[in-house]
Amino acid sequence: MQKRRKSLAISKVDRRNKTEVKHIVNPYKTSTKEKIISCIGEAEDGLTFGEIYAKMPKMSPRNIREHIQKLKNNDRLIMETCRCHASTIYYLR
Repeated sequence: MQKRRKSLAISKVDRRNKTEVKHIVNPYKTSTKEKIISCIGEAEDGLTFGEIYAKMPKMSPRNIREHIQKLKNNDRLIMETCRCHASTIYYLR
């Protein structure tokens, strides 16, 4: 009887192996921080907040501001005011 139980277990394993297994591939989504870094990196003369938002209109301004603040805290961005002193221009470090 023990041999039959073992063979039943093996046959169950064989049946499981015959079932189709679908592999779900999750595409890598770039984060907001990476998108902001790439936008600022492409611009040689830096970008203001309005220009960053214009390049990414589907994102909320609040979310963009939060990520810019995090990048500033991590010393990834350099800030300079424009010549009219009305807005801040962001550069990558």
